[in-house]
Amino acid sequence: MHDLNKDNLIDGIEILKALTHDHGDHGDLRQPETDEGEAERLVDAVLDDLDFNGDGVIDYSEYLKRQ
Repeated sequence: MHDLNKDNLIDGIEILKALTHDHGDHGDLRQPETDEGEAERLVDAVLDDLDFNGDGVIDYSEYLKRQ
């Protein structure tokens, strides 16, 4: 769902979009309520948690390890 460019990898931009996407009634994207530095720290935290091989993207096998 979050692999926007369909390359079977989740990168930092896709993580950021996933963190800021609102599934509310309107389906609108909400503006991040954090500054750029905070958004970068959030993306880095997700990558630190899920990117086991350290290549900067999350592949399907890494995703499955956390599920």
